Amino acid sequence: MKYLPLMAMVCTLLASANATAQENEVASFYYDDEIPGVVFGVSGNGRWAVGNDEGVVANNSFVWTRETGFTDIFGINAQGVQVQGLAARLYGIADDGTAVGVYEDGTVGLSSNPIRPGVYKDGEWTPLPTLIDLFPGDLNGYATAISADGSIICGHVPASVVTNDVLGNTVTTAGPCVPVIWVDGEIQRVDDVEYEGYGAWIQSMNADGTVMCGYADFGDGSRSPAVFKDGQLIRLIGTTPASSDPDKWEGFFEGRVYAVSPDGSRVGGYFSPIEGQVNGFVWDVPETITSTSVESDEVEYLDGIATAVDANGRVYIGGASGGNSSVVADGQTASFIDYFGITDAPHIPAAIMGISADARTFATSFVMSNQMGAVQFPMVVSFDGASGIEDEYSDGLALSYAAGHFTVEGNHGGIIVYTTGGLMVKSVGSEVSDLDLSSLGDGIYLVKVLFDGGHKVMKVVVD
Repeated sequence: MKYLPLMAMVCTLLASANATAQENEVASFYYDDEIPGVVFGVSGNGRWAVGNDEGVVANNSFVWTRETGFTDIFGINAQGVQVQGLAARLYGIADDGTAVGVYEDGTVGLSSNPIRPGVYKDGEWTPLPTLIDLFPGDLNGYATAISADGSIICGHVPASVVTNDVLGNTVTTAGPCVPVIWVDGEIQRVDDVEYEGYGAWIQSMNADGTVMCGYADFGDGSRSPAVFKDGQLIRLIGTTPASSDPDKWEGFFEGRVYAVSPDGSRVGGYFSPIEGQVNGFVWDVPETITSTSVESDEVEYLDGIATAVDANGRVYIGGASGGNSSVVADGQTASFIDYFGITDAPHIPAAIMGISADARTFATSFVMSNQMGAVQFPMVVSFDGASGIEDEYSDGLALSYAAGHFTVEGNHGGIIVYTTGGLMVKSVGSEVSDLDLSSLGDGIYLVKVLFDGGHKVMKVVVD
């Protein structure tokens, strides 16, 4: 990673002067335009994030911290060493940096490397137990989220082996996946439902693992958004297979629940009844499940796909293919950049995929066009206190303002001062760490500090 050119950084994300960007609060933006992918998960304490690229380079995965930026993670070869080109994907991370996902494991001695669920920590993968023996060269389940303390992991794995006659040959494959949790490393099924097709896909879980969300297949290839609670599979909207009603089957009939609130009381996702139509929705989960079929008139529809729900009940929505994120709060919808007071932004946050416990650090991405077309790149947006997080996870920068002087502690790439209207009034290089703002006219200003892999913005009042 290198410092981004100063002039290339001038027209970037800024925090405007509204109720969200309080005086002496720091808004930090961390991004990378060389590693394609989406940030899928952020730790509860906002110190870590993980993600991967599922559409351009399928083996690309990364861990992020404020101090190190985005670091590539790969699968392991026969010697147990991480090797570029071996698949790995990360989806969730705990407060201590323990991450979960899937990886290509070359150490098991099968004819071809299996993809298996695992835990990633301190540069090493540890396999999670499965319900059946691993299949070579195949996906053997996913681990998709982890509790803040690292004790509970959710995901799905095949639960059976099936055989089929293909052109006179008997072919053995893994059967449908079932939802599971790993508690302190031990695997447990969460229900005894008989699944069809691919089975169940677990997208995420609430804080204590009692409510999970994702989708569940039907035998005809269609699938429904799903919630898993109290040992039950609860299908939403698409409660019957598409083939049961000829009017439904138009080549596309599927959906997914992406998000669940920390307390498990609200979920959100999308459903597509026909090709080209995507209906976003949220559903309030009852404390006691009385029906395992939630019909279309029992959910609240949204103008976009619900991808995250925070501890305050705010719902974050994005359009198809990532889209630009919006926030639904108190019955009102606003774009993410407007709701959080971010203006003049060339890197507009796409769908919000993960949120810290205090709802101040966000896992997302931004879309940029290159020779491969429109590509998503990882980004983390965080609102910190005036001194940031000053511990081992810090990016090394502390910002402060007092008596007309703006001070930066730590190495940086330059300081730029704007009016709240976006007019640049001062710009200095990395050699300046104490900037006198007393000569500016009275008012509110935004001070942006560049650093390797992003920038911070603080709102100050000059009087």
